[in-house]
Amino acid sequence: MGSASAMLAIAAVDSYWCCLTGLFLANACGGGFAATQATLVMQAIPDYAHGLGMGTLTLAIGAQAVGMLLIGAMSEEVGPATTLLLLSGVGCGAQLVFSLALPECSRMTRQET
Repeated sequence: MGSASAMLAIAAVDSYWCCLTGLFLANACGGGFAATQATLVMQAIPDYAHGLGMGTLTLAIGAQAVGMLLIGAMSEEVGPATTLLLLSGVGCGAQLVFSLALPECSRMTRQET
């Protein structure tokens, strides 16, 4: 949320220093989010699958740059408002499909051994 808020400041303000500060905050919050994701992945999967889990997480994070290019191209074609609505709808739909296909994930807990 902090990263998104800082990115909004970058888009809305015409000051170089405000944009630079917003970019710094957005990247710092993004780094914290990535560290949290890695910790959750390591806790959620068994010890023998740590390499697979971290590889999958790295692949997902690495694909983000391609996604940003596609979002930019899509925004040029259909407009930013339509792009945001479409992507929000796809995200909600993906979350619904994931929840229906894997209901056990909503009940995951870590057991101490």
